Parts: sequence; structure tokens; C-alpha cells
Amino acid sequence: MSQTEINQNVQINVFIAVALSTALFSIVALFYGEYLSSGTALIFALLIWLRTQKKRLTEKNPLIHRWLAHIIVALLGVATILSAITEGSYAANWAYAFPVITFFIYPIRQSSVIALLHCVGFIFMVTNFFQGPEKIQLLINYLFCLILTGAFVYLREEREKQLKPLRRTDNLTLASTREHLADDLTREILRSEREGTPLSMLATSIDPDFMGSLSPGDSEIVLKQLGKMLHESLRPFDTYYRYEQAQFLIILPLIGTREAFKKAEAIRLRCKKSLRIDDAMMTVSVGVAGLNVGDDSATMIQKAILALRQAQSGGKNRTSSYTDKETAQGVI
Repeated sequence: MSQTEINQNVQINVFIAVALSTALFSIVALFYGEYLSSGTALIFALLIWLRTQKKRLTEKNPLIHRWLAHIIVALLGVATILSAITEGSYAANWAYAFPVITFFIYPIRQSSVIALLHCVGFIFMVTNFFQGPEKIQLLINYLFCLILTGAFVYLREEREKQLKPLRRTDNLTLASTREHLADDLTREILRSEREGTPLSMLATSIDPDFMGSLSPGDSEIVLKQLGKMLHESLRPFDTYYRYEQAQFLIILPLIGTREAFKKAEAIRLRCKKSLRIDDAMMTVSVGVAGLNVGDDSATMIQKAILALRQAQSGGKNRTSSYTDKETAQGVI
């Protein structure tokens, strides 16, 4: 099981626990006649439960799952901020969990902005409108939970930085990381020269006209789709690497340039047919380079990227083979 799948399973289990806890809270609030709190909790529990149905939802429409996250955060944020002017509401206590849920759903930069805006709004509403005697205690507890959340996120990010050099695959696309490319390619070149077999490399990228118009969330969806297509299109002993944000390099052992070109065309056509976001078609361009006498890992990478740029400069949705006889300098 990949690290991405492990993280997804952990996230689903956490969401199920939150949904069950919130549903229980809804029942208790209903028993005590807190109908507003009970109804809000029930809606929140249903939305959280829907988040656990990621596979079914994304098969129908990937946007449904993404918008559920926005709805959950918006509902909880509004409910906790407005609870300051709702007498007897228990929703204010949910404010303690809001920063944690936000950092659990969104990337760190986006979640930091959301948590900061919620903090300012919640403190303003409680300070000016909350009438309960526990106002000071509510603010102290909220700030304490906010500090704990910040410490947790900091420790999580530090752990990610320490583990990143040890990871073999990119969590989003399941491609191998760039750090392993040069060593793996050198081994394949030595094997090809030793055994007298061909070796080719592909460089593929989503055409820049499309990537420049996508939001960060949409970019992740498209890159995940592309990573899955590459994984399904390649042989078990082929390897692909995420080289830049939307650029991948692929090592094809035992394949000459002509066969590699056919493979590149198959990948390009499959992406044209299936790669899309919001019903808008996305395309990729592909560059092809074969191993020649005197090549090392650096020159093969340079030639593949140069071929990709030749394809992109000739127009989007193209495949191009490296034809320049001179070694490309300053390509990377």
C-alpha cells in the first residue's frame, strides 16, 4: 500500500469518527431541546459522512468531493462565529476544533489564511456580542486550542521535511521523486551499454496554456489523473519521475526511439481523451530521446526536455523526437 493510500485511509477513519461523534452530539442536543444546535450538528455529521464516500463521489464527479470540503469548513466557520449572538448555543464550543479540521483538509498556506480569518471573526464576535458569563474562559480555551494546533502543524511540517529525502514516490502522482532520477538513469545506461540493448526517455508535460489557468485544487486533480494514466500506460519495469510541477520524465528500457515515439503518441492520445477538469479537455506534449554513444544521464535528460520544448513551441498536443545534433546547453 502506498503512502498516499495510507494517508487517505487514516483521513477516512478520522472523518468517520468525527461524523459519529457529531451525530451523537445531535441526539443529545435534541434530547435537551437545543433544536438549532441539534440540526446544525446533524447537517455537519451528514456532510462529514459524505466525505468518507470519496471513491463513489469521485467516480461520478470529482468536483462533488472537493466542494464538500468547502461546504464543511464554511458551515462550521459560520456556525461557530454566529454562535456568539445565539443565546444558549453550544456551537461556540466547536470553535476549538475548527483550526484542526481546516489544517486537516486544506494545504498549509490556504488553511493558515482560513484559520486566521476565523480567529479574528470569532474573537470579535465573542468580545462584542457574547453574553454568557464564561466569555473569558471561552476565549482562553479557543486561543489555547489554536496554539496547540499551530504547534501540531509545525511539528508535522518539520517531520515532512525530514522524511522527504527518504521518500521514493511523490504522494500526489505516485511517480518516483526527482532525487532518484539521475542514479536510476545511470544504472539503465550502464546496463544498456553492457547488454547492447536500446534505451529511450520521454519527457511529458501538461501544456502550459492549461496549467496557468488552474487553481491549486484543480491542478492537484489534473496531476493526480496524469500520474494515474502514466502508471497504467507503462510496463512494470518502466519508471517515471515527477521532474517539475507538471513535468514528468519516463525511462523506457529495451525500447528504441521509433517504438518510444509510438509509446509517447499512445500516452498523448490517451491524455487527450481522458484528462479533463470541469468538463474541459486538457492536453499534453511529449518529447522523445534515445540513448546514443557518449550519452550520460545529464545529456539524456537534456535531450528529452529539449524535444519536449520543441513539441510545445510547435503548438500544444504534440510529440517530438530529439533531432538537434548539438548537445543542448543550458536547457535545464
